[in-house]
Amino acid sequence: MMVESIHPGVERNQVEEATGFKLIMPDFIQATPPPSDPELRLLRGEVDPLRLVIGR
Repeated sequence: MMVESIHPGVERNQVEEATGFKLIMPDFIQATPPPSDPELRLLRGEVDPLRLVIGR
């Protein structure tokens, strides 16, 4: 599995340690972009309206 992006503030080694298996890590890994407003509305309104998983 190849890593395409990492959330801001997360280090490469944290990703690998959390998976339990070896990942393909390119020299440059871009930051994961934040979700758009429509994506957030979908997550908050349809996927998890009670905020049991995603929080606020």
